Amino acid sequence: MLAYHNIGKIGEVVDRPKALGDIRGVSYIYGLFYRFGLIDVPDKAKEKMAEQ
Repeated sequence: MLAYHNIGKIGEVVDRPKALGDIRGVSYIYGLFYRFGLIDVPDKAKEKMAEQ
């Protein structure tokens, strides 16, 4: 819930997972938020997620 509430404060593109907050498991949450279309990520991060 903490990461979800921080989406509006950050803006359109979330550069890195820690930008969502100092939350346990934020790197996992970052990927989920991107997959569900809640955030946009830089092109470099998109390429890394597409490889997996």
